[in-house]
Amino acid sequence: MAITREQTTGKFRISASTPAQGTFGTNPTEGELIVVGFWGYSGPNFQPQDCTDNQGNRYSLAAVSAAATRTLAVWWTIAGPSSGPFQVSITSAVAGAFSGAGCATSFSTDGTGLWRPDERVSATGNSTTPATGNTGTLDEAGELVIAMVGSITVDQPSIAVESVSPSWTVEAEELSWLTYLPGEMNSRIVSSTTAQSCSWTLGTSASWGCLVCTFKDA
Repeated sequence: MAITREQTTGKFRISASTPAQGTFGTNPTEGELIVVGFWGYSGPNFQPQDCTDNQGNRYSLAAVSAAATRTLAVWWTIAGPSSGPFQVSITSAVAGAFSGAGCATSFSTDGTGLWRPDERVSATGNSTTPATGNTGTLDEAGELVIAMVGSITVDQPSIAVESVSPSWTVEAEELSWLTYLPGEMNSRIVSSTTAQSCSWTLGTSASWGCLVCTFKDA
């Protein structure tokens, strides 16, 4: 069984209380896994309300890390038939303005296509070195790994993900604090059941949250 990264919407941003939206360049094929990551901020706390698309797919929350004024969230769905531009939207549960950034990425498999979340881990701290810690052992030898980090209080001159093999793909990155929220979403596909983790280096010390979640073709 092999998992293949197909495409991403690229980064989408929001700086007011309207949906954050991203559009795929080509509609995902029926049966593909769509993973949506979003790191957001508001006062007193960004709460991810819902992830939807204009094709009628139903999304589930795979992982979340919430602390103070920062929340990271990962949603997923299996794409059904689609027509026209495929647009993903995220709304907030909190009245009033919120801000953040994120993206949606699609993945295909030569297996059954019965995608399911598997392992997850999250952590928070205040430093230049966010690190998630380790998940449990993976159920399958080949799984998709999603990692996200978000920070508050300052702009970030840079966010660098760890150097590992297979390498991480940066799906989207935001460095602005005043208007959005610094952070990024990464993905990689592994070929063993080894526990997974991720770490980053921030250009400036800040309060951060991070998470890893994995998906298997069950």
